[in-house]
Amino acid sequence: MRITLAVALQAVAAIMLFEAGGHHRYGYYRNLRLVVTAACLGTVYLLLNASLKHVRHAAWIFGAGAFLFNPIIPFYLNRSDWERIDTTMGALMVIGAVTVAGDTLWSMRRRHDGPRNGAPRNA
Repeated sequence: MRITLAVALQAVAAIMLFEAGGHHRYGYYRNLRLVVTAACLGTVYLLLNASLKHVRHAAWIFGAGAFLFNPIIPFYLNRSDWERIDTTMGALMVIGAVTVAGDTLWSMRRRHDGPRNGAPRNA
């Protein structure tokens, strides 16, 4: 999965999650489940392959989000509960997009800059 696709999917999911508090037709929420599940699974994949080791623990949070929003076995909760979950998950999507994009830029920079202190590249 390309990084730009994952970040774009997270951005779309975050926007949809923040807009979910209004009154929409059932199809909106069905599509919301699909988009959020896809974004969560993509984020889990990217976080598990991240170069920063401390970021990998966040994969559990997005895995739980994918389970909660999965369209196959839906969870039926009160509207007020879903509003809190949607807002929290939207914020996590924004944080995840920034983290994934930042990790990618950081690893690209490290590869481009090479080793420090005049050490040879293959050492």
